[in-house]
Amino acid sequence: MYLTAKGDSLRRRKRLVKGVSMGRNLKWTENTIERLIKEGRGSGEGTRYRPWLTVQNVSSEDSRQTRVTGIKSGRVHHFLSDLEYYIFLFLEWSLDVSDIREQFPLEREITRALAQEMGIAHPKYDESEVDTVMTTDFFVTKGSGPSRTYVAINAKPASKLNDFRTIEKLAIQHAYHTGMGIEHYILTRESFDPAIGKNLDLIRMALPRRDEIMPADQFLKHEAQLLDAMRYADQRQSLASFCARHDSVAGCEPGFAFRIAKILMQKRKIYAPLSSIAMDTALLSELLDVRHVAGAT
Repeated sequence: MYLTAKGDSLRRRKRLVKGVSMGRNLKWTENTIERLIKEGRGSGEGTRYRPWLTVQNVSSEDSRQTRVTGIKSGRVHHFLSDLEYYIFLFLEWSLDVSDIREQFPLEREITRALAQEMGIAHPKYDESEVDTVMTTDFFVTKGSGPSRTYVAINAKPASKLNDFRTIEKLAIQHAYHTGMGIEHYILTRESFDPAIGKNLDLIRMALPRRDEIMPADQFLKHEAQLLDAMRYADQRQSLASFCARHDSVAGCEPGFAFRIAKILMQKRKIYAPLSSIAMDTALLSELLDVRHVAGAT
């Protein structure tokens, strides 16, 4: 059993991967589904989770599929559209989110029963009579231990919500999750402030990569130096002015101090002005305000 929702036993910015035809990779038969289940697709949590679908398995209308290593999970996440990646940025930033499982499979016995009960034709794979293993774009764990809760999210372009068949399939998913006491949301690009998404992406792009020439301990040294310098600098100046001056004095290449500042934002050591059109216009006094930093927003 690959799973019921509660059971699962419950660049650097984007790495764009061209969509690959499903037909050339997976011919959907009952044997294919059984094989994927045996491989552990759709099972596990945290670093051990394996998404039911990967970018190699699905051709996307969006054509901008993404693989990115998660900060919280430490594994490679697979996103089939820009919107999924965009939602992931918000989920990963949220302090109360402890695990993010994408391309999450639903138990077919349950979706079949719900479809029949609702008078809806169960989805089938293209040019096939095989019932689809329906997937929820994100199955999110909030908190940890006995008090943890779950949230299910589907990502859809707003234009798709005018399509009757799309609504039918979402209705099956909604009934599936809510029937298990799990909150279910449908999110579109319009659900978010675009400035926040852009800034979260910029912060993520600034994080050290595995192929960095500079050792990790050197990043920590620069973080401590920059944070100390910010505390003693003129608090009325913008982050841009401060970083430019710091780069010049420290002999760093232009933009390095701002990169370190974004790393400090990710670590919640300074406030991240996510709603600003340009984060570097924020004043140092705002970035170091303990009320803001404590809120981690």
